[in-house]
Amino acid sequence: MVDAARFPRLAHYLDLLPEGIRSYPECESKGVLFRSAIDGHDLSDVIDRLPPELRELIEEPPPAGVWVPAVLCDAAFHAVCDRFYPTDQAIRGWSEARTRTTATSRVYQRVMRAAGPGVFLRLAEPVHNRMFQRGTVVRIRVEGSQARLTLTHPPHLHITSKHATNVPMLRALLEHVGGRDIEVEMRESGPDGALYLARWRP
Repeated sequence: MVDAARFPRLAHYLDLLPEGIRSYPECESKGVLFRSAIDGHDLSDVIDRLPPELRELIEEPPPAGVWVPAVLCDAAFHAVCDRFYPTDQAIRGWSEARTRTTATSRVYQRVMRAAGPGVFLRLAEPVHNRMFQRGTVVRIRVEGSQARLTLTHPPHLHITSKHATNVPMLRALLEHVGGRDIEVEMRESGPDGALYLARWRP
Protein backbone atom coordinates (compact mmCIF):
# COMPACT_ATOMS: atom_id res chain seq x y z
CA MET A 1 0.00 0.00 0.00
CA VAL A 2 1.07 3.57 -0.73
CA ASP A 3 0.52 6.40 1.74
CA ALA A 4 -2.18 8.38 -0.09
CA ALA A 5 -1.63 11.41 2.14
CA ARG A 6 2.04 11.64 1.09
CA PHE A 7 1.63 10.30 -2.47
CA PRO A 8 -1.92 11.11 -3.64
CA ARG A 9 -1.20 10.94 -7.38
CA LEU A 10 0.80 7.73 -7.10
CA ALA A 11 -1.82 6.07 -4.90
CA HIS A 12 -4.62 7.07 -7.28
CA TYR A 13 -2.70 5.72 -10.27
CA LEU A 14 -1.93 2.36 -8.67
CA ASP A 15 -5.52 1.99 -7.41
CA LEU A 16 -6.79 2.21 -10.99
CA LEU A 17 -4.60 -0.64 -12.23
CA PRO A 18 -5.92 -4.23 -12.20
CA GLU A 19 -2.93 -5.60 -10.27
CA GLY A 20 -1.41 -2.44 -8.88
CA ILE A 21 2.28 -1.92 -9.51
CA ARG A 22 2.62 -5.41 -11.02
CA SER A 23 0.07 -4.72 -13.77
CA TYR A 24 0.78 -5.18 -17.48
CA PRO A 25 4.27 -6.74 -17.33
CA GLU A 26 4.17 -7.03 -21.13
CA CYS A 27 4.15 -3.23 -21.41
CA GLU A 28 7.60 -1.68 -21.21
CA SER A 29 9.38 1.65 -21.59
CA LYS A 30 13.03 2.36 -22.30
CA GLY A 31 15.21 3.20 -19.33
CA VAL A 32 15.89 6.69 -20.71
CA LEU A 33 12.26 7.59 -19.95
CA PHE A 34 12.53 6.31 -16.39
CA ARG A 35 15.80 8.13 -15.85
CA SER A 36 14.42 11.39 -17.25
CA ALA A 37 11.63 11.24 -14.66
CA ILE A 38 13.89 10.86 -11.65
CA ASP A 39 16.98 12.78 -12.76
CA GLY A 40 17.54 15.82 -10.58
CA HIS A 41 15.02 14.73 -7.95
CA ASP A 42 16.26 13.55 -4.57
CA LEU A 43 13.71 11.11 -3.19
CA SER A 44 15.93 9.81 -0.39
CA ASP A 45 13.76 11.33 2.33
CA VAL A 46 10.69 9.39 1.15
CA ILE A 47 12.26 6.36 -0.54
CA ASP A 48 11.29 4.00 2.27
CA ARG A 49 7.61 4.86 1.77
CA LEU A 50 7.58 3.75 -1.86
CA PRO A 51 6.74 0.23 -3.13
CA PRO A 52 9.86 -1.97 -3.11
CA GLU A 53 9.76 -2.53 -6.90
CA LEU A 54 9.89 1.22 -7.47
CA ARG A 55 12.41 1.81 -4.70
CA GLU A 56 14.84 -0.66 -6.31
CA LEU A 57 14.78 1.12 -9.67
CA ILE A 58 15.17 4.55 -8.12
CA GLU A 59 18.15 3.43 -6.04
CA GLU A 60 19.76 1.72 -9.05
CA PRO A 61 18.43 3.43 -12.20
CA PRO A 62 18.45 1.26 -15.34
CA PRO A 63 20.72 2.06 -18.30
CA ALA A 64 19.09 4.27 -20.92
CA GLY A 65 18.65 1.45 -23.44
CA VAL A 66 17.20 -1.19 -21.10
CA TRP A 67 13.49 -2.03 -21.10
CA VAL A 68 11.68 -1.48 -17.79
CA PRO A 69 8.01 -2.06 -16.84
CA ALA A 70 5.92 0.85 -18.11
CA VAL A 71 3.91 0.87 -14.88
CA LEU A 72 7.09 1.51 -12.90
CA CYS A 73 8.02 4.30 -15.28
CA ASP A 74 4.67 6.02 -14.72
CA ALA A 75 4.79 5.27 -11.00
CA ALA A 76 8.12 7.11 -10.81
CA PHE A 77 6.57 10.04 -12.67
CA HIS A 78 3.68 10.27 -10.20
CA ALA A 79 5.97 9.91 -7.17
CA VAL A 80 8.14 12.77 -8.43
CA CYS A 81 5.04 14.89 -9.06
CA ASP A 82 3.79 14.25 -5.53
CA ARG A 83 7.14 15.19 -4.02
CA PHE A 84 8.16 18.15 -6.18
CA TYR A 85 5.30 19.36 -8.42
CA PRO A 86 2.09 19.81 -6.44
CA THR A 87 0.08 21.60 -9.14
CA ASP A 88 -0.90 20.77 -12.73
CA GLN A 89 0.86 23.93 -13.90
CA ALA A 90 4.10 22.88 -12.21
CA ILE A 91 3.84 19.42 -13.78
CA ARG A 92 3.37 20.89 -17.25
CA GLY A 93 6.39 23.13 -16.76
CA TRP A 94 8.50 20.19 -15.65
CA SER A 95 7.30 18.10 -18.60
CA GLU A 96 8.40 20.75 -21.06
CA ALA A 97 11.80 21.18 -19.40
CA ARG A 98 12.25 17.41 -19.19
CA THR A 99 11.47 17.06 -22.90
CA ARG A 100 14.00 19.70 -23.89
CA THR A 101 16.69 17.90 -21.88
CA THR A 102 15.81 14.43 -23.19
CA ALA A 103 15.65 15.67 -26.80
CA THR A 104 19.35 16.50 -26.67
CA SER A 105 20.35 13.01 -25.50
CA ARG A 106 22.13 10.68 -27.91
CA VAL A 107 19.30 8.15 -27.96
CA TYR A 108 16.97 10.79 -29.48
CA GLN A 109 19.36 12.20 -32.06
CA ARG A 110 18.31 9.90 -34.90
CA VAL A 111 14.77 11.20 -35.05
CA MET A 112 15.78 14.74 -34.09
CA ARG A 113 17.76 15.09 -37.31
CA ALA A 114 14.44 15.31 -39.16
CA ALA A 115 13.88 18.39 -41.27
CA GLY A 116 10.82 20.14 -39.88
CA PRO A 117 7.77 19.07 -37.87
CA GLY A 118 6.06 17.09 -40.65
CA VAL A 119 9.04 14.85 -41.34
CA PHE A 120 9.77 14.57 -37.64
CA LEU A 121 6.24 13.36 -36.85
CA ARG A 122 6.27 10.82 -39.69
CA LEU A 123 9.48 9.38 -38.27
CA ALA A 124 8.30 9.66 -34.66
CA GLU A 125 5.57 7.05 -35.01
CA PRO A 126 7.80 4.05 -35.90
CA VAL A 127 10.62 5.25 -33.63
CA HIS A 128 8.27 5.56 -30.62
CA ASN A 129 6.57 2.23 -31.27
CA ARG A 130 9.77 0.26 -31.87
CA MET A 131 12.43 1.98 -29.78
CA PHE A 132 10.76 3.56 -26.75
CA GLN A 133 7.50 1.80 -25.86
CA ARG A 134 6.01 -1.68 -25.90
CA GLY A 135 2.26 -1.86 -25.34
CA THR A 136 1.73 1.88 -25.80
CA VAL A 137 1.11 2.71 -29.44
CA VAL A 138 0.99 6.09 -31.14
CA ARG A 139 -0.53 6.63 -34.58
CA ILE A 140 0.22 9.93 -36.33
CA ARG A 141 -1.51 11.34 -39.39
CA VAL A 142 0.16 14.40 -40.89
CA GLU A 143 -1.67 16.67 -43.31
CA GLY A 144 0.24 19.76 -44.34
CA SER A 145 1.08 21.79 -41.25
CA GLN A 146 -1.13 19.88 -38.84
CA ALA A 147 -1.26 16.40 -37.35
CA ARG A 148 -3.59 14.09 -35.48
CA LEU A 149 -1.94 11.86 -32.88
CA THR A 150 -3.78 8.91 -31.36
CA LEU A 151 -2.33 7.17 -28.30
CA THR A 152 -3.62 3.73 -27.26
CA HIS A 153 -2.69 1.44 -24.38
CA PRO A 154 -4.23 -1.05 -21.89
CA PRO A 155 -6.78 0.46 -19.47
CA HIS A 156 -5.25 3.04 -17.11
CA LEU A 157 -1.66 2.20 -18.02
CA HIS A 158 -1.36 5.95 -18.53
CA ILE A 159 -3.98 8.21 -16.96
CA THR A 160 -5.35 11.64 -17.85
CA SER A 161 -2.83 13.57 -15.75
CA LYS A 162 -0.03 11.79 -17.64
CA HIS A 163 -1.79 12.22 -20.99
CA ALA A 164 -1.91 15.97 -20.34
CA THR A 165 1.88 16.19 -20.07
CA ASN A 166 2.14 15.15 -23.71
CA VAL A 167 0.85 18.59 -24.72
CA PRO A 168 3.89 20.59 -23.51
CA MET A 169 6.09 17.67 -24.56
CA LEU A 170 4.82 17.79 -28.16
CA ARG A 171 5.06 21.56 -28.24
CA ALA A 172 8.70 21.43 -27.09
CA LEU A 173 9.60 18.73 -29.62
CA LEU A 174 7.97 20.52 -32.55
CA GLU A 175 9.76 23.72 -31.59
CA HIS A 176 13.01 21.78 -31.33
CA VAL A 177 12.71 20.64 -34.98
CA GLY A 178 11.90 24.08 -36.32
CA GLY A 179 8.15 24.57 -35.96
CA ARG A 180 6.77 28.05 -35.26
CA ASP A 181 3.46 29.32 -33.89
CA ILE A 182 2.82 25.85 -32.49
CA GLU A 183 -0.56 24.86 -31.11
CA VAL A 184 -1.13 21.51 -29.41
CA GLU A 185 -4.32 20.43 -27.71
CA MET A 186 -5.56 17.22 -26.13
CA ARG A 187 -9.00 16.59 -27.58
CA GLU A 188 -9.82 13.36 -25.74
CA SER A 189 -8.49 11.36 -22.80
CA GLY A 190 -9.83 8.08 -21.43
CA PRO A 191 -8.76 4.80 -19.84
CA ASP A 192 -7.49 3.40 -23.15
CA GLY A 193 -5.69 6.40 -24.61
CA ALA A 194 -5.82 9.98 -25.80
CA LEU A 195 -6.20 12.10 -28.92
CA TYR A 196 -4.12 15.18 -29.74
CA LEU A 197 -4.19 17.78 -32.49
CA ALA A 198 -1.10 19.77 -33.42
CA ARG A 199 -0.67 22.74 -35.75
CA TRP A 200 2.39 24.77 -36.67
CA ARG A 201 3.86 27.19 -39.15
CA PRO A 202 6.86 25.83 -41.05
